[in-house]
Amino acid sequence: MVFIVFVIGAAAFLAPAYYRKVPSYPLSLEGRVLTFAAQHPFRECLVVSKSRHLIYYCSNGFIVRSAKWGGFDIEFPAPIAIGSGKQNETPVGEYFISTKNPDSRYTLFLGLSYPNIADANNAVELGYRLSPSDYRRIVTANILKTEPPVDTPLGGTYGIHGAPTYMKYAVDRMEKADPDLIYVTKKDDTRGCVAVEHRVLRFLYANIDIGTPVLILE
Repeated sequence: MVFIVFVIGAAAFLAPAYYRKVPSYPLSLEGRVLTFAAQHPFRECLVVSKSRHLIYYCSNGFIVRSAKWGGFDIEFPAPIAIGSGKQNETPVGEYFISTKNPDSRYTLFLGLSYPNIADANNAVELGYRLSPSDYRRIVTANILKTEPPVDTPLGGTYGIHGAPTYMKYAVDRMEKADPDLIYVTKKDDTRGCVAVEHRVLRFLYANIDIGTPVLILE
């Protein structure tokens, strides 16, 4: 009996040290990117960091660092430009590519699934005049992985794009002359979209599909 009590007591004494709580630390940016990529191990996904002005391209659970495409050496993470000011703020959250438009007002357009369900819930909590019908339309589109409505009080039509279409050929010529050109992303002046250089956009447009997960971080 004494022996049993001793063993139990010893186990109780050792447990706090052996099973001590490991302190948790916030993940680095690349840690968060890899965590998101690991959630989608058999496909491509994108991660945007607004604060770092970077876009990551991941494939099969890993960060892609470089790729050759269209005569260019594409490096990731690549620079981005985002919306400026409260009225043009780029949304934050988990989205997916809901459309691919080769004929928009911008050089290629990868539509984002804004608003998502979290955006709709936040709008209701904040008192937006979001009707039950509009709420259902947003939720249904996100569940079915289709383009969410853009005619609700939350707006929409956010995406990843290049320069305006009327500048497409001029920017393409400049990129051919300078493969490291920074033009589209030199300042934040979008209306909430994510802008990337043309060589990066053409690579992304060719290599990701509708439904591709996108995480946008602050």
